[in-house]
Amino acid sequence: MKVITLQRPFKSLTIHVFLMILTFLLIPIYISFIIIKTSYENYIRQELSDQIIKNIKRGEEDFYQAFQKMANISNVFTQDAKLLSILDDAESSYYERNRQFDDIVKTLLINNLFELDNVRITMFDRENRAYANWSLNFKDYRFVLDQDWVKESMVNMGHISWSLFAPSFVEREPGQFISLARSILYPTYTGDRLATLIISINQRELSSILSRYSTEADFLYICNRNTGEPVFAVDEVGAIGSEHIQDLMNDIGPEKRGSMIRELEGIRYLLNYDPLETPWTFKGRPLLALHFTNYQHITDGLSVLSRDINYGMVLFLFILIMIMIVIAYTIARPIRLLDDRVKHYVQTREIKQFNMHRSDEIGSLGKTITDMETRINDLFDKLRQESEVRERYHFQALRAQINPHFLFNTL
Repeated sequence: MKVITLQRPFKSLTIHVFLMILTFLLIPIYISFIIIKTSYENYIRQELSDQIIKNIKRGEEDFYQAFQKMANISNVFTQDAKLLSILDDAESSYYERNRQFDDIVKTLLINNLFELDNVRITMFDRENRAYANWSLNFKDYRFVLDQDWVKESMVNMGHISWSLFAPSFVEREPGQFISLARSILYPTYTGDRLATLIISINQRELSSILSRYSTEADFLYICNRNTGEPVFAVDEVGAIGSEHIQDLMNDIGPEKRGSMIRELEGIRYLLNYDPLETPWTFKGRPLLALHFTNYQHITDGLSVLSRDINYGMVLFLFILIMIMIVIAYTIARPIRLLDDRVKHYVQTREIKQFNMHRSDEIGSLGKTITDMETRINDLFDKLRQESEVRERYHFQALRAQINPHFLFNTL
């Protein structure tokens, strides 16, 4: 009776080879790809953050230059000898004062010292009459002199008082303005106040300065570093709300500068924050620049890389399966057939016909098994023949011993 043994699948040579390749080749390669992807993402993030911080520093320098530009314009007015003389002369007419004011503005333009397209220059003399490089339209702007920051300049002995990001006092001119107020004294810093000079620049000008090194997908916010109150923003679409800014300020904490990844309204952003190290503050508080970079552009590229890696793994797995099939038919299957043949011979001592036209080790093994089976059968035949001969001789010897006794007994 032929005994059939069932081979457990996990003891198959094919499965063993498959698991070995999977364990020592496919999985390490996939893990390596994941490590490379993560390292690449961290490298891009770090490089991007460093570049953004550098751009913020460049924008900060331009930001500082914009303030310095306004201060320098005020210096031109406060140090113009002719203007001081006319303002000090109580007999000078409004026309003479206005003409000298215009001459100074023209001098700034002709000498190309400053770009004044977005700069509003306003001056009030001791009689509170207004002079400006923009159209007054016969409006009464004396209410500006009642502003706290303007009053502060009147007692500041010629030093500058700043108003940051306040609504424009110019009628029908929207937006927020950065303004300085400065008293024109004669003699300078020690004499009586002859006039009050106010120079304003639209926030859009500073926004363009700070966003000069950014892309269209980036947003920039300048906030109060202590309270998180947004001062102004470069965000045309309003993608970042004030409530988001407050939450982010809580996460930033006391850190001065750094970066983090945050998801807002379903979009991932790379947030870089850096304090504005300028001499000016907002309401006596330092300022913090928050730069939002749409991280989706980076993750999209990394997602493509990850997708390609996954496709590569699937293709590699498919190739691996094909290799397993080839191994099964070229190595494992002949070995299994040899195993079945040996088991069959052990049970029946019958030599099965096995045609294996191979010149490798498996072919040599098959020939060796055939020769072994033949030699074993020959040995069994020889033993059987020797046993038969031995039994026959033993029988004859017994018969030879029995015959004399039988004759003796008979006699």
